[in-house]
Amino acid sequence: MTIDLTGRSALVTGAGSGIGRAVAVVLARYGARVAVAGRRADALEETARLVRDAGGEALAVPTDVSVEADVERLVDATVAAFGGLDLACNNAAIVGPEGAITDLTAADFDLTMGTNLRGAFLCLKHELAAMADGAAVVNVSSANATLPERGAALYCTSKAGLDMLTQVAALENADRGIRVNSIRPGFVVTPMHDGVLESIGGATPENVAMIEGMVPLRRRADPEEIAEAVAWLCSDDARYVTGSMLTVDGGISISPGG
Repeated sequence: MTIDLTGRSALVTGAGSGIGRAVAVVLARYGARVAVAGRRADALEETARLVRDAGGEALAVPTDVSVEADVERLVDATVAAFGGLDLACNNAAIVGPEGAITDLTAADFDLTMGTNLRGAFLCLKHELAAMADGAAVVNVSSANATLPERGAALYCTSKAGLDMLTQVAALENADRGIRVNSIRPGFVVTPMHDGVLESIGGATPENVAMIEGMVPLRRRADPEEIAEAVAWLCSDDARYVTGSMLTVDGGISISPGG
C-alpha cells in the first residue's frame, strides 16, 4: 500500500496548529498541493512554510468557517490557485463552552455549533460543488461523537451531528464518485487538548499520566498519526470507503471506562 497524492489539490481547515497543521504537512509529503485555512494568519503562514518544506505547494487563506462568504472565498481561491479541488479535510473546531446543560446558554450553543457543525456544513456545501469524480472529503469528528461526557453536551452533540452530516453527504455524492468520511480521534497532543487540560490544572506530568491512563494504548496520539489516517482516507487505497467513521483513539471507545 503506497499513498500517492501527486498532482492533487487539497484544502485543510483549522490548519493553524494541531491536527490540521499535521494533515496539511502529511498531504504535502504525499504530493498534494495544499490550501490551508484558519482564523490566525500568522499561524497559517507557518503551516504554509512547513508544507513547502515538505515539498508541497501551499496557499494560505485566512478563514472563519462559520461565515459563508469566507468559506466560498476559500474554495474559490483554492480552485483558482490549483485548477480544481480534489481533497478536503474539514478540521476546524472549538471545544466551546462547557458546563451542565442547565447552566449553558443559547449563545453558548450557537457558538459551538457555529464552528463545529455549521462550519462543516458550509465547507461541504462549497467543496462538494467544486469537486468531481475521484474526490474525497474527510471530516474530523471525535470519539465524543458516541461517548457522552458530563459538561461537554455542546461539543459531543456537535460531533455526533457531524457524523450524520458525513453519512448524508456520502449518500448524496456517491453517484458522482465523491467519497465522504469522518475520522474520530481520541486524546491527541495538540494545543486544543492542552487547553482542555487547563480546566484540571494544566498539562502537568500528573494530569497527562491520568489522561493517558484512560487510554488502552497508554498514550495520547501524535497529530501526525491522525494525519496519516486522513491521508489514507483521501487516497485511492480507500477508494471503496465512504460514509464511514474511522476511529483512531488508542482504544478509548472500546474500553470499559470509555
